[in-house]
Amino acid sequence: MDKSSKKRGLVNASYLTIGNLFSQVIGVFGFIYIARILGPEAYGIFITVTSFVGLFTLFTLKGLNRVIVREGCKDIDNLPRILNQTIGIRNAFIIFSIIICIISTELTGYSNQVKFFIMLYSLELAEYGISSYLSTIFQASERMKFLAIFDIVNRLLITSFSVLFLFMGYGLLELFLVHLCCYLLVIICKYYTSKTIAKFNFLSPIKFDKVIIRSAITFSLIGFLNIFVVRVDAVMISLMSTSTDVGLYGVAFKISREAILLRNIAIISFLPILVKRFAEGPVKQFTMVKYTFGFFFLILFLTLCSLYFIDDFIILFFGNEYASSARILKIMSFYLCFWWAVFPYVTAAQATHNEQFILLPILIMAILNIGFNYVLFYEFGLIGFAYSKVLVHIVGSLVLCFLIHFKLREQGHLV
Repeated sequence: MDKSSKKRGLVNASYLTIGNLFSQVIGVFGFIYIARILGPEAYGIFITVTSFVGLFTLFTLKGLNRVIVREGCKDIDNLPRILNQTIGIRNAFIIFSIIICIISTELTGYSNQVKFFIMLYSLELAEYGISSYLSTIFQASERMKFLAIFDIVNRLLITSFSVLFLFMGYGLLELFLVHLCCYLLVIICKYYTSKTIAKFNFLSPIKFDKVIIRSAITFSLIGFLNIFVVRVDAVMISLMSTSTDVGLYGVAFKISREAILLRNIAIISFLPILVKRFAEGPVKQFTMVKYTFGFFFLILFLTLCSLYFIDDFIILFFGNEYASSARILKIMSFYLCFWWAVFPYVTAAQATHNEQFILLPILIMAILNIGFNYVLFYEFGLIGFAYSKVLVHIVGSLVLCFLIHFKLREQGHLV
């Protein structure tokens, strides 16, 4: 990767990171206030609903986003054609995901109140599908500053109105409505801004391109399996335990998840750059290994430093009723070291059309996560989910790095 490519990638990452940091700072204050006002039980219901609906993002065919970015950044003039070719099938899958989500509520033992909230919040699947689709336009054209702006505005609106409505004495229903309405407003702004970069017909008919659909399904399967590595924890707790436990675990998980969001931003920023870099020729093996270990030890150092502050942080900001979340967060934080370490290999695999080799490690992680969650919960209680997350990511990251490294070397992408 030449200096100009590195600089462009770092500029893109900087826009998204700064935007993410601002939005996360705003969101953290709202998150703390919401968790404190609602309490572990009501906050647990909120986490249950959002996590359950999140399971069905798979059915929006979200893997289509990565395909559009990868193909669009090769020739930006070709982006409108790709958008018109894929928007129809995205819209069809959005409708399908909402229907499946609503039907699935009848298979749970949730209360009628929780089922109603899930049916209402299932509209977020449409908002997610449309918003993430529009984001591909800014990613492919490397206009990351727009994504940063929309992220900050979205978080500012949601946080401000959530705090306001809770302060006025409203509850969970209004909280879900605030999320849906604010997200819709940002999507409208994002849509009209995206049209200045690439014009496309939002109501284009469904078209099938075997190459695009095949890659989209592969990426979607990765997302599907990743759901069972990430989002399924809260749903399993809600089915196996109480809403209070969901709330306690949810606080720890949400804090640790912020570091993963930064990692995902780095992937988004550098994917277009690596697509072009691998098109120029192979990359040195030492470079991949160097960055892998570099990320691992950097995050490990930051994790060890944070252990001294977690207890005080949780009690100070969330209150004594969330004190047990601190112990969960301490254990859970170590999985971040391993998941940040695989960043170079995950990005390289996507850039070289080798995303199918991410499937096996994620499949292994999904199976282990469900099994470990079940066994360790009954062995250690709620903290067993934290132990499970660390063990699963140790195994998954090792398999992923070794598998992708050898495949890339075999194909001549690494020398």
